[in-house]
Amino acid sequence: MIEKILIAMVAGLFGILPAFLQWLSARNTAKSKEHNLHKLSNELEFLERLVKFAQEYGTETDDKEKNNLSKSIPDEVERIFYQYKLLQNLKSEVAEKPVEISLLRRSTLLYQPQSISGWSVHTIFYMLFIFSIAVILGNLDMLEEDGDFFDMILGMIVIFGPIFLILQRIATRIRKKEISDAQPLSNQLD
Repeated sequence: MIEKILIAMVAGLFGILPAFLQWLSARNTAKSKEHNLHKLSNELEFLERLVKFAQEYGTETDDKEKNNLSKSIPDEVERIFYQYKLLQNLKSEVAEKPVEISLLRRSTLLYQPQSISGWSVHTIFYMLFIFSIAVILGNLDMLEEDGDFFDMILGMIVIFGPIFLILQRIATRIRKKEISDAQPLSNQLD
């Protein structure tokens, strides 16, 4: 029995691993975007200070340098705004339009969720599924007895069936929420 529980626990760990990697990737993307945005805002602030300094402390003899400065600043501001616009238009994986999946794949949770809660529900679903398969395989010797094996299968269906249906419904609701959350985000980014 301990082996069956260990198998279910290992399956659970493998189910949590993609969720962790997805979280790590999203965090790295957000940090990179934040760093680039901070860099661009610092460059823009520097240009504003440079213009203010040139206006306040410039002398009449610096007209040629002022002209060069006044010509280069709009180019730099345009470059910064272009980079900012590129940074703003980066779409995350969640913002992409989700693909429609079949009823069979939805009912057996054979799709990749996009959130930690989705991964958690999938992990629980498959841990219970592997546990139930391990129980069935561990009790195959009951096939020789009079109907005990089929009574056990019926009991497992009565016990685990509603749990699987509830988990499937929760996963479906989470997916619908992910889709509805992704739609406004992709509209904002376009």
